[in-house]
Amino acid sequence: MLKIYKYVNQFFYAIFISKFVFYKPNQSDILLYDQGSTFNGLVKKTLKNYKISIILVRLEEINLYVVISLIIKLKFLNKGSLFFNYIVEYCEHIRPKLILTSNNLDLKFYKLKESLSYKVKIGCVQRTPIYENHLLFFKKKLKLDIFFCFSKNDKAVYKKYFNTNFSIIGSFNNNFYKLKKKNARKKSFLLISGFKEQKDNPYLDTEYEKNLTKYLINFSKNYNFTFKILLKPYISPKNYLEYNNINKKFILPNYNSPYQIMDQHNLIVLLTESTMGLEAVARGTKHVRITKLKFKKNNFYTLNKKLNQKNINEFLKRFLILSNGRYFSYFKKKEKLTKFDPGNKLFKLEIKKLIGN
Repeated sequence: MLKIYKYVNQFFYAIFISKFVFYKPNQSDILLYDQGSTFNGLVKKTLKNYKISIILVRLEEINLYVVISLIIKLKFLNKGSLFFNYIVEYCEHIRPKLILTSNNLDLKFYKLKESLSYKVKIGCVQRTPIYENHLLFFKKKLKLDIFFCFSKNDKAVYKKYFNTNFSIIGSFNNNFYKLKKKNARKKSFLLISGFKEQKDNPYLDTEYEKNLTKYLINFSKNYNFTFKILLKPYISPKNYLEYNNINKKFILPNYNSPYQIMDQHNLIVLLTESTMGLEAVARGTKHVRITKLKFKKNNFYTLNKKLNQKNINEFLKRFLILSNGRYFSYFKKKEKLTKFDPGNKLFKLEIKKLIGN
């Protein structure tokens, strides 16, 4: 009875939420499982010699061809949820050699290997900083064929929860963009904005960012530094200026690659822990955190004292004059230095080893 209830619940959820399509999925070498459009695009550009398909696993899209096939073969009665059986049937049509995800928390993904009728390899790509408390719900070590991770430190944590081969490649997205340091300004710093148009994010305090930008602008004027604010992707300068009434000359829209924008600055300022901080360091750019959030272990590059001009001035001056050698030695000692592999050469090599040309 409970299983029928779950099926009915998923059915009605799909009707009201999903986009319905009808086509026979083409066979592919690689199937991308539950990734964002940016990551999908970069993988396709990186692995041009392979046929690549995408499966959306959050009910964004339902392929009715696969649904009909599932019903005719009575596979909807198989063990597992209705939607998981749909995912399995989708994979059976595509028959990829490799299924790749960047969502290491989706337990459905790790069941695919044993659920398919043929031998397939599965792999995961790390895309965000590792938070070990997110992995504590794993009841046993999960098996996969390869895990692409940022650093030695990340590998050591993931080894507790995954039984796999690890390949340290750094950030896949970061590696895609070549380093551009020729015009980097020695006296410049960049704030990565946390502003979003939705107001329900508990980790981002919009008033805090407004107050911080005021102090950062004052610092740049008083000490003759160039200062810019990089917006989140697809946030328009107009919307940001409605929220934060500052001179528009400080604003940089984020429509393409943020990485090569970071390359042009001496220091990156973050409001919280972020993948971009690790990626900046990998590209040879210092980063700091100025935040009201409390971390269990505050690193030397974190300021969460009272937000005022004096504290901001002292903190920024210290890091803007600190040599790169002394700054990066911290990450090397802690084995937290994210690798930088321009062009994702290591990633491409591992894919070739896994499934051939």
